[in-house]
Amino acid sequence: MITFGNAIKMIVFFIIVVLLLNVLSAVFIPKQEKSMSKYNGKLTHFDLFYEEPRNSLDVIFLGSSHIYSGISPIEMWNTYGVAGYNCTSSSQCAYKSYRFLLDIFKCQKPKVVIFDLLSLFIDETNDEISNRSALNYMRFSPNFLTTVHHSMNKKNGETIESYIFPILRYHSRWEELSPVDFDIKKQRDCAKGYDMRYGTKCMVKLTEDIFSFLKEQPTDKTAGIVEKSAGYIQDMVELCRQNGAEMVFIKTPVSDYTHEKGNAMQKFADECGVKLIDYNRKWDELGLDYKVDFLDTVHLNLNGAKKLTKCLGKTLVDDFGMPDHRGEAEYDSWDQDYSMYQAELAALELQDCSELSRYLPLLENQDYVLLYTGNVSYVDNSVKDKLELLPLEQAKTQYGVLDINDKKERIHYAGNGKMRYDIGDVRCEINTENNYKIRLLGENVVQGEDGFYLTVFDKKLNMVADVIKISNGQILRE
Repeated sequence: MITFGNAIKMIVFFIIVVLLLNVLSAVFIPKQEKSMSKYNGKLTHFDLFYEEPRNSLDVIFLGSSHIYSGISPIEMWNTYGVAGYNCTSSSQCAYKSYRFLLDIFKCQKPKVVIFDLLSLFIDETNDEISNRSALNYMRFSPNFLTTVHHSMNKKNGETIESYIFPILRYHSRWEELSPVDFDIKKQRDCAKGYDMRYGTKCMVKLTEDIFSFLKEQPTDKTAGIVEKSAGYIQDMVELCRQNGAEMVFIKTPVSDYTHEKGNAMQKFADECGVKLIDYNRKWDELGLDYKVDFLDTVHLNLNGAKKLTKCLGKTLVDDFGMPDHRGEAEYDSWDQDYSMYQAELAALELQDCSELSRYLPLLENQDYVLLYTGNVSYVDNSVKDKLELLPLEQAKTQYGVLDINDKKERIHYAGNGKMRYDIGDVRCEINTENNYKIRLLGENVVQGEDGFYLTVFDKKLNMVADVIKISNGQILRE
């Protein structure tokens, strides 16, 4: 017979085990895209949505990667003062969007919900990638449990326990854990769910024929839709009406668009009594150029997202009366978020740049500290002239630290040796005794035997912005 005292002990033990599993799950769940991709996942920021102050958001953006790469709520804030958030995930189907919306209305009262109609043409996505990118970041609740039970792929071995306690899925990561994994305190997402995507690398060899619909004549035909998905979308429309929000359908620019799909979306929108904004029919208004505005054939890059965001923001202000919160004390943190967002964009620009002549001027940033080590013989004379910020001497091993803020040489050595330097509370170590090493935040960010290495640390973001190797005037990255 279980006594009262033993029952209390069992309850306490159970609580301790649950708390321990929750902490371990927070540590072991991947924090970086590279790590997450090993485990059939995609990083999203839906969990950080819960960190926004209650009832502070005016507009919610729902959908797949077409939304989180195509709409930048923080850019909309900077231009119009509209407070919005991307509540999105990779390959988000209509069912998951509906479940997300249930969670959203528990803590926010948006005036408008923007929904991308991609899922009108796709069935439920229950592969692990789409599941993990959505369900890993939902807050635990009955709605979460229902969504997991409905979505998980039992044939592939997924279990509800591994979603409640992700440590059961990611326990094998113990060998690759880094200091960033132990930083489990939730922070507000300065980009508000936007996934910053820089560059046009995937579009270089493509021609405008990939967007053939732009040259095709309109038709009265309509494409087929997925009735099950249409049902969930109709449920979302009704949920919005019950909560005093207006649903607006959009379709972001994509290459696989057809006029038949456009007609089907318009017909569905009319049946739902919902406004549709089809940006595939507004290329001229957006000023889109596939050569500079697309990351790939279905995702906008930063340039394209700015164009779409500006156009949609104007519509929200002019047609839906979205308020301008700039200057309001309750929204001061949004200006801080925009400043952090700008810093992240600057880091992305560094990481995307492969030409030394364009790269070096980008280092003129007051928040940057440069850490360098290597053999200067790998740096040709033309590059040495451009690296005038660094006190490089004749061809030999050199290393040091330079803070761009005051452009004073903090530490500079020639020859083999090692040094330590603190950037705020971040310990930096440079060692040239055996090979070239730079260690930051508990990790070796540089480890090589030849070349000249440059590490850029951003004091505002408190992180490494970029690491490059210079060899024969070229930028090399791992």
